[in-house]
Amino acid sequence: MSSALAIEQLIVECHVPAAAEERRARGILERVLSSVQHELPDYLDRILAAETDSEAIVVIETLRFDATINAQWPRERIARALANQLSCSLWRALERPDAMRFQDRPEMLSRFFSDLAQGTAYARVWHRAFDGLRLLPASAIVRTLIGDEPVASRTALSRLLPADLDRVIALLSRADAERALAAVLSTANPETACDPASVVAAALSQRCLALETPQQQLALAVAIARQPDAEANAGALALAGVLFGLAATCDPDEPGAWVEFQGLVQRLAADGDAAALAEVRSGLAQFDADAVADAVKALRREQPRADVRELHAGCGGAWLLLPSILSALEGRPDAAAFALHVLGASAGARAPEVWNSAPLREALGVDEGQLAHVTSVAWPLPGLGAVSPPTSDGIEEQNRAHIRLGLAPLAVPRGAARIIGQLASEAMNAYAWRLPGFAGSSFRYLWDNLLATDGSIRMDSRAIDVALKPPPLDVIWKITGADRASYALPDGRAVRVAVRR
Repeated sequence: MSSALAIEQLIVECHVPAAAEERRARGILERVLSSVQHELPDYLDRILAAETDSEAIVVIETLRFDATINAQWPRERIARALANQLSCSLWRALERPDAMRFQDRPEMLSRFFSDLAQGTAYARVWHRAFDGLRLLPASAIVRTLIGDEPVASRTALSRLLPADLDRVIALLSRADAERALAAVLSTANPETACDPASVVAAALSQRCLALETPQQQLALAVAIARQPDAEANAGALALAGVLFGLAATCDPDEPGAWVEFQGLVQRLAADGDAAALAEVRSGLAQFDADAVADAVKALRREQPRADVRELHAGCGGAWLLLPSILSALEGRPDAAAFALHVLGASAGARAPEVWNSAPLREALGVDEGQLAHVTSVAWPLPGLGAVSPPTSDGIEEQNRAHIRLGLAPLAVPRGAARIIGQLASEAMNAYAWRLPGFAGSSFRYLWDNLLATDGSIRMDSRAIDVALKPPPLDVIWKITGADRASYALPDGRAVRVAVRR
């Protein structure tokens, strides 16, 4: 979307020469205020139109600037002078430590939902964006946001770790959950093809093993949104809506109903049988939610929990760097294996821990043979587009030493090492820019105080959830939101990274 600027409150202080008459001073002030109301928005629109389109949202608490106005200027020229000064001050303020950044509207909603569930809503400046809901109970706040922005809210909730989503859903009363679910289901597309097994997989990933309550149904509807294919999950949501409609349509004591349904869902989970899908959409009104729960439980027994593993994540911050690196390598041969080299180089002294990380290797789908082949490849690669932050000569030398230390255990040829080191530096610089006030910090400092934190991983065939432990500088992550990421791996699996506080 194109750049836009929202100003919550604009205060104008007009200073005139001491010798000026009071009437003349008031006239100047009135002209300034009139230009602010009528001409200034147009000038700001023109300035912002020249900026690169972005979904990012930046919240700045206070912006102060000075502008010198000639008393004889017309309103248009006054507005132009104000717009120029405001824009110059704005670009400088974007790098201030108090500038709060979100990658898009769903990210902002996700952070607010999380703060609301933790009882810290309306404790931060950017929470003022939700002031209109402040007097409502938590349940009504969640329901209202989902009702007003169902697509963005569903995306926001899908970026939460499963346990965090459970906490948000638990805020909802039954009535509010029903209204929120109806809003989410309104985004479904029954005409879109989908993988029916994804509904069952989502139930297992979120552990929605029953569908009796609207809260359980909403959790499943959100879990379906974690699939990277937007069209497919719109179809899967439509299918889930059919299942939700089975709540009270037959006698739960009728044993034949759930046995027949169990067989049907097993067929769906096995191979996405088209006939079975049609049967779900047209002929399952006879089965109730208890039958669905029994079917999913049966499926869970058939799909051993060995498919879902709990693993330790050393240097868990590497998962926050991974999406930008994969993006730069998209379409290149051996991109996944090359990405692991770049992550290792970025870690400096922690390179062996990152390089040998079994969860990272499994997620990227690389083995020793693929890694050995990459070491002999040195093709030119596009950069990450990161601009090196202003640093002292001493910090720059420390950063070069950090990358060299990370490259040492990788034993790559000089040509490949140069490219790997370049991308590692750019990945670290790109991440540093997300931390206002820390953009000039050394790479080692960022790893020691943020990225080297441990965590736990929940991994299955469809998704990977990385729960990080709060690092020494956790307060910086809380302020900036640089503690979380949501992206897809080359094999299509969704990855969600967040701090478990």
